[in-house]
Amino acid sequence: IPILPGTDSAVALAMCNYILNTLHVYDSLYLKAKTNLPYLVVSNGRYVRDKDSRKPLIFDEREKKVKVFDDPDMAYEDCSLDIECEVDGKKCVPAFMVLKEHLKKFALEWASEISTVPADTIRRIATEWVENAKIGSTISIDGKSFPYRPVSSVIFRGAQGHTNGIHQVAAIDLLSELVGAED
Repeated sequence: IPILPGTDSAVALAMCNYILNTLHVYDSLYLKAKTNLPYLVVSNGRYVRDKDSRKPLIFDEREKKVKVFDDPDMAYEDCSLDIECEVDGKKCVPAFMVLKEHLKKFALEWASEISTVPADTIRRIATEWVENAKIGSTISIDGKSFPYRPVSSVIFRGAQGHTNGIHQVAAIDLLSELVGAED
């Protein structure tokens, strides 16, 4: 798909917005187990931390209470990605909710203007990305079960080889993170 060089991040961010806020599809188990998106944050964006250990806090959906992120009595599947709660009188939400809200400003039309890729094409590619990620599928290798996510975003010198290239890399990498296909 032809794209104006250097505008990869605009398309990637618009795809992420569409995936999370329109399609509402993502690998929640991966996000809970392998990212900091369940960590609770306050309005200034800082993590809410345990007073004693200083470890980030998360919300345990099963027990309906706040815990440190590595509590040995909690399975990662039980932490919440989308709850509002209070800790010490301060309203908190998981970082995932902050990400979803942040991505709303990256509309398909916005990315189309910047990148020259038509909004319908970005929408189609985002939909195909999610469909082909096969979220929830597994594959058996030598008798062990692994997540099966047959999508990949590969970044070489194009996106990372210029000023602020790390921002392009992070935006493109987020596409993989959302569907559990990191690395």
